[in-house]
Amino acid sequence: MKSYIGLYLYLLCDRCVACGMSMRKYVETNIADKSKITIRYVLKMLASVAEAVIFMFLGISAVSRSHVWNTEFVILTLLFCLVYRAIGELYQRHDH
Repeated sequence: MKSYIGLYLYLLCDRCVACGMSMRKYVETNIADKSKITIRYVLKMLASVAEAVIFMFLGISAVSRSHVWNTEFVILTLLFCLVYRAIGELYQRHDH
């Protein structure tokens, strides 16, 4: 049951990202310039906070006594990071 909750949360997050990426051009035309700047800085701040939390948990897990190596998890994590990073970079270059 626990794995299904994680999968559901992952899919929910994935759908939110896809929805945001596909609706960006429609939303941008309806937002004032000051609001665009505010949204940009809020998103940068949220990204920084998320990164800090991730590295905090990574540090906590690195000093814990029990380590379990999961090759599939490591490979999939690296793959997803590279894929989503590439999608983000290509999407940004396409807009500018």
